[in-house]
Amino acid sequence: MCCCVLLSFFLRGFVNVSRALPSPAGRYGASPDTNHDDRARFNFLAQLKTHLATHVAPGNAHADEKRVKPEIEATHGRAPADRHDVRRAMLKIHTSR
Repeated sequence: MCCCVLLSFFLRGFVNVSRALPSPAGRYGASPDTNHDDRARFNFLAQLKTHLATHVAPGNAHADEKRVKPEIEATHGRAPADRHDVRRAMLKIHTSR
């Protein structure tokens, strides 16, 4: 729980915290009853996913092009074959620092 609180403080400056769950008018009979904690957890996870997709993932692509791809080409003499090659090279680069 502590990690979620710290991460929410960290993400506060990066994501739009005003988005919320749809209003109760959009619910139907089979919708589960939610309390404040459930809605807050859902909103946090939705915002975290948005942050990762818009801020972190593009940085991974940049790291792939600038560091990982040249590393694989120098080591194996070819471009990365699949995402597994990229992941192994990223882990190797990250752990060698």
